[in-house]
Amino acid sequence: MKPILAYVVVLLIIFGRAFFPPEGQMIFGDDIAHQYYFYRQYFNYWIGQGIFPWWNPYLFGGMPFVANPIANIWSPPTWLFVLLPLWLAYPVHMALHLFIAMTGLYWLGRRFLDPLSSWVSGVVFGLSGFFLMRLWGGHVDVIAASSYIPWVFGMFLALAQRGTKRDICVAGAVFALQLFAGYQTISFYTLEAVGIMTLTVCVVKKSFFPMLRMIAAIGLGIGLAALQIIPLQQFVNLSIRTIGFPYSWTAYGSLEWRNLLQLLNPFILGNLRTYAGPPPNLIEHAMYIGRLPLIIAAIGLFRKKSLVFWLIALFSLWVSLGPHAPIDLQYMLWKLVPVYHVLRIPPRHLVLFIFSMSMLVGLGLNGLSRWGTLHRVICVLILFEALVFASSFIELAPVPGSGFDQTLIGQLKDTTELVRYLPNFGVWIQSRDSLDFDAAMSYRLFNATGYDPSILRNYYEFVDAASGNKEPSIIKQDVQVPYMKVYSPYLNFLNIKYVLEPPALDPIGGTSGERYTLLREDIERDYRLYENKTVLPRFYFVPTVTSLPREEAKELLITGSVDLTKTVLTSAKRAFAAPCDVSNARASVLSYTPNAVVLRVVTPCDAALVSSEVMYPGWSATIDGNPAEIFEGNLAFRVIDVPKGEHTVEYRFTPVMTYIGALISAISIVVIVFLHSAYER
Repeated sequence: MKPILAYVVVLLIIFGRAFFPPEGQMIFGDDIAHQYYFYRQYFNYWIGQGIFPWWNPYLFGGMPFVANPIANIWSPPTWLFVLLPLWLAYPVHMALHLFIAMTGLYWLGRRFLDPLSSWVSGVVFGLSGFFLMRLWGGHVDVIAASSYIPWVFGMFLALAQRGTKRDICVAGAVFALQLFAGYQTISFYTLEAVGIMTLTVCVVKKSFFPMLRMIAAIGLGIGLAALQIIPLQQFVNLSIRTIGFPYSWTAYGSLEWRNLLQLLNPFILGNLRTYAGPPPNLIEHAMYIGRLPLIIAAIGLFRKKSLVFWLIALFSLWVSLGPHAPIDLQYMLWKLVPVYHVLRIPPRHLVLFIFSMSMLVGLGLNGLSRWGTLHRVICVLILFEALVFASSFIELAPVPGSGFDQTLIGQLKDTTELVRYLPNFGVWIQSRDSLDFDAAMSYRLFNATGYDPSILRNYYEFVDAASGNKEPSIIKQDVQVPYMKVYSPYLNFLNIKYVLEPPALDPIGGTSGERYTLLREDIERDYRLYENKTVLPRFYFVPTVTSLPREEAKELLITGSVDLTKTVLTSAKRAFAAPCDVSNARASVLSYTPNAVVLRVVTPCDAALVSSEVMYPGWSATIDGNPAEIFEGNLAFRVIDVPKGEHTVEYRFTPVMTYIGALISAISIVVIVFLHSAYER
């Protein structure tokens, strides 16, 4: 119990200010401030309204919410964001996972090491540069998933050595917890470490059974986590992450040999704000465990039980170097392992380097344990060095949103219409500080873009084509949609009534004209707000449906040679022309919530009801309560055929894949109960 309490004391020392900040402030994390905070606000708001928000209509024309890997709704620690105020939930959540990381390393170390050496190795892991710099970066899901590495590794180690049915159940369950924690890339890396360990055991035991047991436990863990994995996989498969990226995109951010100097001085190439090393930033290249621990880890290399850990360290460092390594192992994996086609920034493997080096520190210290006082002095020095290093990463900042331009927000909300706005600039531009991209969710504003690495592919392709881009923009812009041409008629189709432009890049010119009215200019905040006077409604009727292959539809949009007020393009076999003029047909929104939209429509003849709401599996439609077929039009959006007359149309999102995942998870629980019962007998 004392080692556990000692970790609590260490975390209280580090996070103390964040647990009791001045009013209006909270712990700083870059992605918390720009993304995660608004996701939590969104979920909490709709739960407060009695609605579980499966869908998020406020970004990118609409996208899944719960299936988005950022949400992590099903992970138990995530419930802290509902139970606690957000300013407190974030430091508690991150401290909790550092605690999980440290206790996990301690527990694993106790298989080989004396108590003090195990405890210190836990400190080295939890207070390493990898975790601390990601605290500052606000990478909540990366921290959460990484904290389970020693627990998963330890359970699979027991499985490889003993191999009982109970071991399979426990290893699978702990792996499922890591999958639920989010950022499943870390789970994949963990399995690489587990694979190296299991393969080593297979060689030593001259048996394939440890590998077979490992595969069984992995399958059970994926089954338990199917509630999250199945809908997430569907989402990722339909996102821009499945576009065929070249190897250069995958290898972006690889370590260079000079980065190894950071093992001795983490800031030798600059600090978090001044980093001048290889791209993208210092956080992605963090590998520091401390100078004294590095020396002790070198001693640990020559201890018994060290083979697996230095193999993991070598593998992770080798892959992290990417094309800068003498033999590009990252490229070999990219060619042979399909998962590597969607994994970017090889140095994210460094979490395995930190893990294995922390264990080597423990092994080195264990070898010095017979020296008594010297051993204890070294342990105290390592703890002191870690605490000093950690103290520089906890910063306080204003609560996200407190510095937004409330006048701008008021103008965007001052409408009874269902319309979108477009911040038509890069996410790194100062104009973002007036109203952050993902903050649209918090204010129930509809943003035509957003900030997310998993944008739905169909929506991205429409915006790319509508902007006249003959080549995909994905290599340049993969966390927001491409910049739009403000005079494109397709901007009207997207229901964009308001456009924000930074003055230095403004194609409208800062004046009012036939199409745009300048509503507001703020020189200090660096933006101009325009109103688009030719915007189309979110839902409207067209007299014709044009059926053609998707690539031909894309070409028509690129060249701007199709009028989307007259027809809708679809790859479905549905070409027809309405027998009358539908210019007087109307669609009025009766109610609009994340999972359902209800309309009252009137049309003088059979016609197509077009929308700029994104199509995604799970959306269905009814007309007067009767099922209506819904199909994808204009590359990405929901369209239905409506018969003549006045009707009530309802669109509803049912997360079928989540239900399927829940069923698989339930079956997996039954399997665990059965296996455990068989073991007990």
